[in-house]
Amino acid sequence: MTTSNQSFPVNPYQVVSLGIIMSQTLIGSLANGFMFLINLMDFASHGSLGSGDALLLCLGLSRFVFQWLLFTIYLLSFWFTDLAVLYIPKIIFSFLFFSSTSLWFATLLCSFYCVTLSKLNNCFFSIHKKDFDRWLPKYLLFSVAMSVIFSLPPVYVTFHNMGNWSISGTSSAFLFVRTNSVAFVSVSFLGSVLPFLVFCRAVIVLVVFLWKHVLKMKRQERTDYKEPSMQAYYRAAKALGSFFLFYSFYIVAFNLYISGIATLNNLIGCFCTMLIGSYPSVHSVFLILQNTKLQQALASFQQKIRCCSSPGNQTVTDPT
Repeated sequence: MTTSNQSFPVNPYQVVSLGIIMSQTLIGSLANGFMFLINLMDFASHGSLGSGDALLLCLGLSRFVFQWLLFTIYLLSFWFTDLAVLYIPKIIFSFLFFSSTSLWFATLLCSFYCVTLSKLNNCFFSIHKKDFDRWLPKYLLFSVAMSVIFSLPPVYVTFHNMGNWSISGTSSAFLFVRTNSVAFVSVSFLGSVLPFLVFCRAVIVLVVFLWKHVLKMKRQERTDYKEPSMQAYYRAAKALGSFFLFYSFYIVAFNLYISGIATLNNLIGCFCTMLIGSYPSVHSVFLILQNTKLQQALASFQQKIRCCSSPGNQTVTDPT
């Protein structure tokens, strides 16, 4: 491994990508921090959390950490190249681990929504629907274990090839893929695709249920999309659609970067950067807006800020 004090020009696409990551890190920190703190305070007050709230707490924490690791990698890769060669290999495990845990926790959250909404006698849901709350700790432990399993091999490959590293100019934020190791790319790909396949399975089953339910209600002429009984399913479909889009776009963009196909020498690389950063940041905003408890907490917080900033609420000292 070689280092030098030589600096390399940063092209405009790298500047744009870093700006995108900075803005998304700010959004993600606020959204995920809020989601984590509200559920943590709820747990401290009541001593327990429902499955959905527990998953939001875990997801908020994993996304918060992952967002900052992503920002650190971009910052080191583009502006502090000497430090990148020294420190990025040391945070690869954390980066891949929290990327994987955020995917698995999101998959569990989607599965929870599907189990809650679906009334199908599907074997996939029948096994888990009855005892989802009781099995949740085991699901979380399984998610962490799978994340560790698919994060350790790439770390070994990276450290094994560290002697081949240099700080020659790079067009990728992920310096650790410059070894072009097939094993690294393959294991990283499997680590992200496996939770995605489970996620897709849950989504497909729920979409089929929602579609059949809508057709049944239409045939019986009991309701339409404007009435409350169907509005809940309509909102669920929209939430599920946004969840799927953010998840799938992240998987594609992340693996394009890991494989070295996407670079920051063109607009495509900047677009992939936006997709990677949007999943742990913008989607968390969607989760807050779609959750009743978090909506109420946000409204209460905004009300307190308005009250504190209102001139009429300022304390006036009696001069006498």
